[in-house]
Amino acid sequence: MYIEVYNDSYLMNKLMKRFKYPPFLTLLGLILQGLLNAFLPLYSINYFPNIFSSTVILLGVGSIVYLLGIFKKEETAILPDGDPEVLLTQGPYKYSRNPIYISMTIILIGSAMFYNSLSVFIIPILFMILVKKIWIDYEETKLKKIFGQEYLNYQKKVGRWI
Repeated sequence: MYIEVYNDSYLMNKLMKRFKYPPFLTLLGLILQGLLNAFLPLYSINYFPNIFSSTVILLGVGSIVYLLGIFKKEETAILPDGDPEVLLTQGPYKYSRNPIYISMTIILIGSAMFYNSLSVFIIPILFMILVKKIWIDYEETKLKKIFGQEYLNYQKKVGRWI
């Protein structure tokens, strides 16, 4: 009888193939918000004007575009499973180790505000949990291996989210 034992890197590779990149999770979150709003709306709050919700979404999208520009300028890997040559510590990275994931969460929060239903606000929370488990833990391990003490010092100074 043969029993296959899965190690963390094997499991991570399987998960990465299924949920390849965080933008996919963001898109999935947006779709789930629409479905939750259509089929399971909990308490309509009618509090957020559409212009405010749209502004929050645009803030998230604009932040991602800005952050991708930093990656391009520094000529380092953008994809979370890439091999970065530079440890980004400037700009928003002075305040958060994961500003792109925060921006994606902001998009989901803006979308939830647009729907005005409490049920859709669960999606940004689930997104943060999934991204932490699937990507952030993986990235932090990789950055420790690549940058060593430089990353450990950065990790001590700058919070994971804010």
